[in-house]
Amino acid sequence: MYAANIIAYIAKWNEEYIPDIIEADAIPSFIQIFKCDRQVSWNLMTEKDAAVYGLVQICRKENYRDLCIQQGIIKPLISFINSIANIKFLPDSYSNNVSALIVCLCRPYNAQTSSENAQLLLPELNKLSQNLNNGVILNAIILIREFLEGGPKYTELLIDFELMQFFWISFPLKWNIFNI
Repeated sequence: MYAANIIAYIAKWNEEYIPDIIEADAIPSFIQIFKCDRQVSWNLMTEKDAAVYGLVQICRKENYRDLCIQQGIIKPLISFINSIANIKFLPDSYSNNVSALIVCLCRPYNAQTSSENAQLLLPELNKLSQNLNNGVILNAIILIREFLEGGPKYTELLIDFELMQFFWISFPLKWNIFNI
């Protein structure tokens, strides 16, 4: 667990080490953490959250994102989301980090790969909306913006997967912020 945290924070604060982290096989290690079928416990959830956070830092770059996809991140990530989606009081960091990873994996860098990933992951983003917080909404709005810039193919995905709901949900939050 501590190794996942350390790697994630190194990747965040000094991205020049990301190639070394990748060379040390961190991506398959993070993916293995998702595949762990031990009884769900706080320690396991913390370990999985650290793995998500580390993958977010790695996937921010297109070539590393593609490497994560090639190494099989999508299915284990979906399994992880399914395991946390029904937790009533999910800590904000979990849903924030998972939604940020979904954004990274769906970014329209490569039209074919990105749209395929989006078709798999957008339903998972909708599941996270049950644990709605500002981080999930912000990440969804970032994805909406990038999809609108990505062209008609991505605009169709927004409509097909009802992603615009996050945009409408965000209005009351903004209104409440300004009325404090």
